Amino acid sequence: MLATKVICPHCSRRLKLPQGENPRVRCPYCQAPFAVPGTAPVKAAPAPTPVLRALPFAPPPLAAAAPVASPPVPPTLPRRNRVLWWIVGGVGAIVLVALGLVLQELWVERPGGTNRPASTPEADSAAGASAVVTLPTTPRAPQPRELTPEEKRVNAAIDRGIAFLRKQQTDSGTWVPYGHPVGMAALPALTLLECGVSPEDPQVQKAAAFVRKAIPKLNKTYELALAILFLDRLGESQDRPRIKTLAARLIAGQTRAGGWTYDCPLLSTEYEQLLTEALQELPPLPRLEGVDERGTKPTEAGRKPQEGTSTPKESPAPGKIDLARLPQMIRNFPVMRPPESKQEMSRHDNSDNSNTQFGILGIWAARRHGVPVGRTLALIERRFRASQNQQGTWGYNFSIGGGGGTPAMICAGLLGLAVGYARDEGTERGHPPGQDVTSDPAIQRALKALSAEIGSPDPNSNPPANALNLYFLWSVERVGMLYDLERIGEKDWYSWGSRLLVATQSAEGSWHGQGHGASPLVDTSLALLFLRRVNFTYDVPTKFRLNAER
Repeated sequence: MLATKVICPHCSRRLKLPQGENPRVRCPYCQAPFAVPGTAPVKAAPAPTPVLRALPFAPPPLAAAAPVASPPVPPTLPRRNRVLWWIVGGVGAIVLVALGLVLQELWVERPGGTNRPASTPEADSAAGASAVVTLPTTPRAPQPRELTPEEKRVNAAIDRGIAFLRKQQTDSGTWVPYGHPVGMAALPALTLLECGVSPEDPQVQKAAAFVRKAIPKLNKTYELALAILFLDRLGESQDRPRIKTLAARLIAGQTRAGGWTYDCPLLSTEYEQLLTEALQELPPLPRLEGVDERGTKPTEAGRKPQEGTSTPKESPAPGKIDLARLPQMIRNFPVMRPPESKQEMSRHDNSDNSNTQFGILGIWAARRHGVPVGRTLALIERRFRASQNQQGTWGYNFSIGGGGGTPAMICAGLLGLAVGYARDEGTERGHPPGQDVTSDPAIQRALKALSAEIGSPDPNSNPPANALNLYFLWSVERVGMLYDLERIGEKDWYSWGSRLLVATQSAEGSWHGQGHGASPLVDTSLALLFLRRVNFTYDVPTKFRLNAER
């Protein structure tokens, strides 16, 4: 059958239409209807429905291009040639129809195949009543749904929070030029990025320049971790060596109990390279009796690998590197010579779980850039398994068997336990793969304890703004996203937290509550990260997340 070539005036795609009376068509690429030259125009496509900014963004609509003039109609072929083309086209159409029927029969009867839905008279009637000819194409993506009033309030709160952060940045690139200036450049800038601000934004780039300039002397755990998270999220290749440098300092600063205190050592370029090379060759840490037990049952996948799956690479053979030839400073790092008993773990240890959870986030982000962190993650897991109390919580400081617990530290402990499972999915094998997270009693006790700390989403029972603990809220959000939980216990953690935040936001768009490190800039950043449901450990293997109890 002869075809007419036209150009879509909306996306400039070339289309072939069968000759005939097709007054209007719908472009298979941009889905916009338009009139074939010489016919009446059609109405423009409706504007897309707004999308909740706290959820993943929908793809932006294609911009409409300027109308393009239709090409000249080709000259009419001689009668003999037209008859020949009609014959060839008819034979071809018959062959294609017959082939389609055969393939349809094969598809319907094939085991495991999906039958296409049968047509109905109502659907056929509705399709025939339309005056627009729809060309065959791939199925359209589902249209965004209408936002609920609560979702619209969350969007508005996010917009006000972004506006507040934008107004507070100083000319130097940081938000607070004293105390922890690098952290107070990295955290708000990271928050802006997670709220959809472009990496090319001048404020983001100004913050990046401030962080890069401070790296040679940077040794504070909070700032090292936040700088890694920010540069990793910024996504510029020039920062890859900087991330490795910052991660080496975190690795060197880890204590014998697997945690961090406020400071980490500065390393020369030579020592940084020696440490990295040694960690690449050393085998995984051996099991520590009485600490490494997870109490989990191997799944069927753990007992017998399924077809088509790959097993982790074998660990390097012990003794490949001679530790005696390394400088004494490097030999003494706990990651090189870990403790051999629980008693050694707690000897002269002054680490805390707040610094430690930031250290974990920085180490995990550095893992994406090729930093060998397997032994570091093993020490982290040992720490939280050895220091959980019977109620399932952890205290602020490290203590064998656990001490008094705090709500935010429950989240830090769940983060530490998670990275122990996640490292099994890579080349650093510390435990048999395929273990079921839902049967881990340490994780289950912690989730139960955390659920008790989450309140009701009742909007009429909001606490005053200064009673809100943003550090804890952000920690809950991290656990919910990491373990892929819509509910923690029976509590809808996001509905509860988002209603509290919407109700307690100040008129200028900020939040300021109580808790660890509370300040308007820190609290506003943490509140926005909660509302946006940001997951800094997004690349924890899906197998781990989907096995978590919902």
